[in-house]
Formats: sequence, structure tokens, C-alpha cells
Amino acid sequence: MAENRERPLDFGVIWQAAEAWMKTGESETYRAGMTGEAARRTGLTPIASDLTHLLLPGLAALGVQGQMRPLPDDSLLGLMQEGTTVCLFAFEGTLEFLAPDEINDATPLPQNDDPRLLAQVRLLEVSAERLQWQERSGKLVQSLPEEFRTRFSHFLRLERSAENLLPRTQVTHAALVRWLEHDAAYPETSPREGDLQEPSSALAAAFLHDTVKTRRDYVSNRLRYAARCFEAAQVRRAYDWLLQALIVEWELSAAGEALLTPPSLPLTDTQRRELIYLARAGTSTLKILAARRLTHERHHPDARKTLHQLRFDADSWVRAAARPL
Repeated sequence: MAENRERPLDFGVIWQAAEAWMKTGESETYRAGMTGEAARRTGLTPIASDLTHLLLPGLAALGVQGQMRPLPDDSLLGLMQEGTTVCLFAFEGTLEFLAPDEINDATPLPQNDDPRLLAQVRLLEVSAERLQWQERSGKLVQSLPEEFRTRFSHFLRLERSAENLLPRTQVTHAALVRWLEHDAAYPETSPREGDLQEPSSALAAAFLHDTVKTRRDYVSNRLRYAARCFEAAQVRRAYDWLLQALIVEWELSAAGEALLTPPSLPLTDTQRRELIYLARAGTSTLKILAARRLTHERHHPDARKTLHQLRFDADSWVRAAARPL
């Protein structure tokens, strides 16, 4: 992907590293939509889940397989393997999250469990004497192995996926679901409401228009409405239309109505119970969406207790969606 000088990529090092393995012929708009660049406000320092929940699933749909792991405790010599590219990362906190065996109202909430990304570089050479890497600017840096471990904590090995890619409609749908999840987990990092100069809003609109093309069915129409709202920087309305488009397949009754109810309106007792059930027993997507809607129902004890428990979920986006804003 050629880098746009007017719109720097927040994961530029990974994009550069993935070039050799990426499926060819896809537009910048498509790549930006698949990897969530269109869902994040441009220029923000990425957090860990931007990498694990947005970028890596999108790259997988583009033919590039990658999994982030902690640096090995023993030798570093095996980091680089033939037919792969390796990126290195440093975070401002730990990525390991251990929930307590028992959670109650007195359990302290986790702190900084989705840390910011402090550094991302491309590894070039590993030997017993030294390691060398390249920063995004092109600068080459090297250090001794013991110094290296004080700089970085995780590595990402990228390679061409050996699996057959899923149909385009299926992976596009999955990307839009990730947009919804991201907005529910971190709405403060979505494109700014009313900001007509925000590049990601224009990317989101272009991706949606390209997705629906000339189709006029129920889902396509709502995606088209969402695209027009992104063009007008009406971000909240855009996500409302996007939710309407995607929620039809989940076959939800009262819970579906509750998810579509504006936060300014109170839920009925039935709707609240349905969302609490989804938040406790649903898929990760439904947990995320239900948790965000329940944050506006915190004055109800059952909703408040559910949200507190979700703050210890294994999924970082579920934990984030249960935060009060």
C-alpha cells in the first residue's frame, strides 16, 4: 500500500512490512475499510486492541497472516524465519490480563489494560551479538540482546496466508461488524462529529459506497444512508444506520429494539433484561454492543452489577464497552 503523505498511517511500519505478502489489486479505500483505519480518527496513538482487534483481522482478510506474541524468554535467534517479516512493539503497560477468581462489587477495577503503543519497528537482523531494526523514518538502529529486551516486549511475524480467502461479501461484513464493536468500545476515538476535514470519515463513506454499489435491498439501503452520514460528518447517525443494517441477521427481538433505542430514552424492563442476558451470555459482538447501551442504565442495580463484571471480561473491547463515558 503506497503511503499517503497527507494522511499518515497509524500503523505505517506494519503496512510497509505487509506489502510483500498482501493480496494485490485492492484499492486503498478497501484496505482502509478492512483494517479499521476508516473507523479510527486519524493521528491518534494506537492502543493494543487497535492492533489485535482491527488491524490484524483486516490483514488476514487481505491475505496476510499475523499473530502478536511476547518475546521469547530464551534465545531471540528464532525470531526471523524464511518467508516472513517481523515487526517489534513496545507498549506503555502489560498486555497480560488476569481476572480474579471471584468478582464482586468491592473488586478493584483493572487499570490501563489496553495500553498505548509506544514503538513499532521492523526487525532486520538477529545474531548472538546484536539485533538491528528499522524505524518508520528509515533510520537503522542496533543494540545488544540484553538492551533489546528493555526496548520491546512483543513481536509480530507476518506471512502470506496459506488458507483460501473467504468471499468478499463475507469479509466485508465482518469488517463492518468490527467498526460497530470499535465504536461501542472506544467511541471517543471514532471520527469526530461534525468534522468535515477528518480523513477517516471520507474513507468510511467511500468504503460503504463501494460495498453497496447499486444494490437496493434493506441492508444495502441502510449502508448507503450510513455512507451519506459519514460524508456529512454525522458520525452518530452513520453508526445508527450501520447498526440497523447489520442487526437484522442476529434475529433479536426485544434486545434488538433495545440496541436501536437512542441512549437518551430509557429502556423498558423487558429490554433491559434482554440486554443484560446478551451482555452475560452473548457473542463478543453482542456483549460489546449490549454493554455500551447498558452504560446509560447504570442507575438500575442489575445493569450496574453486569457492567462491573464485564470490566473483567477476557476481551479488551468488552471491558472497554462497559466503561462509563
